[in-house]
Amino acid sequence: MKKNENIQLIKGTFHPDDARYVLLGLIKYKINFHHMKQFSFEERFGQKDLPSEKRLIELKKSKQQIIELIESANKNDSLLKMEAVITIQLEE
Repeated sequence: MKKNENIQLIKGTFHPDDARYVLLGLIKYKINFHHMKQFSFEERFGQKDLPSEKRLIELKKSKQQIIELIESANKNDSLLKMEAVITIQLEE
């Protein structure tokens, strides 16, 4: 593997229902990940995992933005063009 990789995760035009399924599924997975991480941290150390707590707030805001965009697309009978690239860097 190279030191930097870009992986195309999402690319295409989606009906709002399909976009909702894909995007909210990703957000739900990330929210669950941080909830579990926070729970584990709190059980082990007796305190909150502040980075996960901060990330949860950001993810919940992103989720609301996605819902609003999808609702707008539905009202306007529009499709959603989406792209998501994941950049992975090896750190030493």
